[in-house]
Amino acid sequence: MNTEKFTIIITGGIGRVICAIPSLEAFVKTHPNTRIVTYATSIFIGNRLLEDKVYEFNHKNIFQDWIKDSKILNPEPYTNQNYYNQRSHLITAFAEELGVTLKSDHISLEVTKVDENTTIPAIKFAKSFGFKETVVVQPVGATYNPETNIDPSGRSLSMEGIREVLLYLASKFNLVVMGSTDCFDNPEQWYTPKDFSIRDWNMIIASSDYFIGCDSVGQHLARNANIPGTVILGTTFQENVTYPEWFNILEYYEDINVKKYQPIRILEDTPEYQVPSEVMRFPTGFLVSKIKKHMDSCNILGGLQDV
Repeated sequence: MNTEKFTIIITGGIGRVICAIPSLEAFVKTHPNTRIVTYATSIFIGNRLLEDKVYEFNHKNIFQDWIKDSKILNPEPYTNQNYYNQRSHLITAFAEELGVTLKSDHISLEVTKVDENTTIPAIKFAKSFGFKETVVVQPVGATYNPETNIDPSGRSLSMEGIREVLLYLASKFNLVVMGSTDCFDNPEQWYTPKDFSIRDWNMIIASSDYFIGCDSVGQHLARNANIPGTVILGTTFQENVTYPEWFNILEYYEDINVKKYQPIRILEDTPEYQVPSEVMRFPTGFLVSKIKKHMDSCNILGGLQDV
């Protein structure tokens, strides 16, 4: 057992942090004197291996009390050669960066009694629109700008695509939209929860029948809960960020050889790698037809509840 002190710094969005969990668990098993510093501490609640080792960046005296006497590790999957050549998923790239071997890539997201008590009323409301089945849709990621309707990372759906998908689904399913922007509000046709935590969304998605989303945190939660779904990709690659063995994957690029890897955290401001404006603008009817076909194959057929 290694007694050396370590600090692991995990930056980026919640999806990245979630994908680091298997590697963090593997690391602390052999390096128990480890502390993890990240923004997304709430996702570790209930994790018996990690919960008491996780701290926010602004935790009082964390530097003086721990970091200054420890070896700092800052695993960055985006600079991992296997990752940027589409040979590693985000989960395995974290493992490679931390030098651990994963026995399983399962992500541990524990559900507590507090989670259940706070989220069950929302789940009941989500299923109150009169349909047999419930679908959760996450049309945009964290980099989406609601004022301009633009996502500079090329991961979020266009507004035209969002409306088309939501209006189709709302006619057949209880529909929950994951996204706090007002442009998605339509309380008569779907439920757009406000101020939900990631733990609330974990419960909502796990209680649904189908998930549809872009490359963002929701798809990781859906995979963890074994919820079938469709993931819609723009600039990112399925080998890196999603689960093609589980989800139905839709992409803008008909010819995958045309698609360029965006070197995030390497050369992202280089003009050669600017995101094409049309990257998530699909032909009218394309998304609905592909999503419906996959839902049918999963026996997610929609329709009103039996009276």
